[in-house]
Amino acid sequence: MTIDPYAELQIPRDATPQDIRGAFLRASKKAHPDAGGSTEAFLRAKEAYRILRSDKLRAQWDKTGKVDEDEPDNKQAVALAVLSQWLIRAIDAVDTPEQVDMIDVMKQVIRLTNADLQKSVVAIETSIKRMGPLRERFSRRVDDGKPNLMALVVAGHIAQATRALEETKLKIKSNADTIKLIDEYRYEFDRALQPSWLGTGTATSSWGI
Repeated sequence: MTIDPYAELQIPRDATPQDIRGAFLRASKKAHPDAGGSTEAFLRAKEAYRILRSDKLRAQWDKTGKVDEDEPDNKQAVALAVLSQWLIRAIDAVDTPEQVDMIDVMKQVIRLTNADLQKSVVAIETSIKRMGPLRERFSRRVDDGKPNLMALVVAGHIAQATRALEETKLKIKSNADTIKLIDEYRYEFDRALQPSWLGTGTATSSWGI
């Protein structure tokens, strides 16, 4: 992955380590799909941070415009990017992450996101269903050989909505797969310091998500 780490994080070349970390946190939040970003954007920000937080890699890039270290396995890089984004979301959802099971919080955040995505699926499917019959109802008043622009508009809308539907369903599946991945881990939290509202059951309503 060839990038300009300074341009990627929008920081000057004399940025301090604190500046670099702050820029990465801002970039990673902006890169989240819910904020209009993408996994690719997050991976670019993560690579920029990897280079600039290392004195050796930063000096190498400043001198040559590239780094020679091998890139991590792509599947692992994608998994790291996805997990990082959901962890940031989960941390933002609670006041005291050291006092709750962050594994449960991450999964709950994903489930709530998927619930919203499922609503989008229904809305898109409804739109496609409503638009479908309209295509054949539009025609030009005069058969002069000119294209039926209204029919093309309908066809374009259906095509765009169909793509959005496929992408949304893929997001739902990807999120469900992420839950399975998260289930491979556990999180040690301070049970003795649990707020009283946690009790012995789940406390999703108190997480603010």
